[in-house]
Amino acid sequence: MLALAVLAFGGITSSGAADAQTYPTRTVRLILPSPPGGGTDVVAHTLAQKLTEALGQTFIVENKPGASGTIGAGLVAKAAADGYTLMISASVHLINALILKQVPYDAVADFTPITQIAEVPLVVIVHPSVKAGAIGDLAKKNSGADWNWAVAAIGSPDHLVAESMRQMLGLALNVVPYRGMGAAIADTVTGQVAGMTSPVLPVIAQIRDGRVRPLAVTTTTRNVALPDVPTLAESGMTGFTMTSWYGLWGPRDLPGPIAERLAEAARKGFQDADIKTRFPPESFQVICSTPAEFARTIEAETARYARIVHDAKISAD
Repeated sequence: MLALAVLAFGGITSSGAADAQTYPTRTVRLILPSPPGGGTDVVAHTLAQKLTEALGQTFIVENKPGASGTIGAGLVAKAAADGYTLMISASVHLINALILKQVPYDAVADFTPITQIAEVPLVVIVHPSVKAGAIGDLAKKNSGADWNWAVAAIGSPDHLVAESMRQMLGLALNVVPYRGMGAAIADTVTGQVAGMTSPVLPVIAQIRDGRVRPLAVTTTTRNVALPDVPTLAESGMTGFTMTSWYGLWGPRDLPGPIAERLAEAARKGFQDADIKTRFPPESFQVICSTPAEFARTIEAETARYARIVHDAKISAD
């Protein structure tokens, strides 16, 4: 799988290098396979602005939601490999291919990895009525029943965290799928469900005023905004991490020099001072990897997601 991804951007020819020197010469479409208004939408418009400034041509975001993101992704998979139709999506792009029965493309082989833009740390939270000060305390059932546990959607990164907690710690969780992170957070805050795993930013205010209690963060190290909250690895899930992340892809066979030019422009743009103002570092960790680095991440993440999906028998159909 990694070999396919490397070949997708690694074919550097003299023609491709020459094209990259003048690329782009017209407007570039950034296809976003989700509706306006979400976190990916904000990142997409920020990326479009930075690439426009760096490369001198307009990059426009086109929202193409539907069919769990496969409509928009399918458009990019079939697009010409000339750099004028790209996709910005999240890690769910890889997960969808594992949980949907019919996907009209290969989520790895039919795309060229350009850059992993950033990752979003997650935090495990519970309603204050839940008598748990640590993840392990959830091993005790709620009056003989499983804990109702919100997830933003079937197959979302927070769902994979919940399934991993059940598998690795034997927690008694009854997964309750929602249609989006906002509704899941709202029901956790009001106590309709016992808890969930959320990005840090949408719940940091509720954590600070005591409306929810944090039990663990999902990153390798502790979060600077929550220094007293242990990681899942510290809480008994040795070696486990999980984040949501954003990436930029092109169609298969996008010339390597064009992918490199885009990745470098994104890296420079996301070093601008205004990025820290728009995206607090504790909730948005800039990566802006090279195409080769992103290809390795895709291989590792796909294998990890596949293990969790298989073991938990997750299916969206």
